[in-house]
Amino acid sequence: MLIYSLFEKERMLDVLRNFTVFAEEGQGTVKKVAYYQQYRAVQKTLDRIRNREQGPADGGVVWHTQGSGKSLTMLFLGLKLRSLRETPTLLVVTDRKTLDRQISATFQQCGSRTRRGRRASRT
Repeated sequence: MLIYSLFEKERMLDVLRNFTVFAEEGQGTVKKVAYYQQYRAVQKTLDRIRNREQGPADGGVVWHTQGSGKSLTMLFLGLKLRSLRETPTLLVVTDRKTLDRQISATFQQCGSRTRRGRRASRT
């Protein structure tokens, strides 16, 4: 059933437009397409953004495990937001330097601009 639903016209066009990227890696260019959980996470995040007037929601936006594609999920969210708004701002907050570098590298490899902020001081 999952494969069948992918081939609905609007969903397929959405995947091609907003959930497919080309990354420069090592030997050349690699095509990357969102996994189902990444597609769903972006859709759920957009739902929360659209419904934010209804009050705060409980819990985090998206919970990921190690190796689940956090960096690409954030990239796909940025691409989708860019298709919905002219100049969106996506603020990604991390708790580790390595994750910060990984997310920045993913965005840059796929041709998106990034700007790193300052590290918060510990008090």
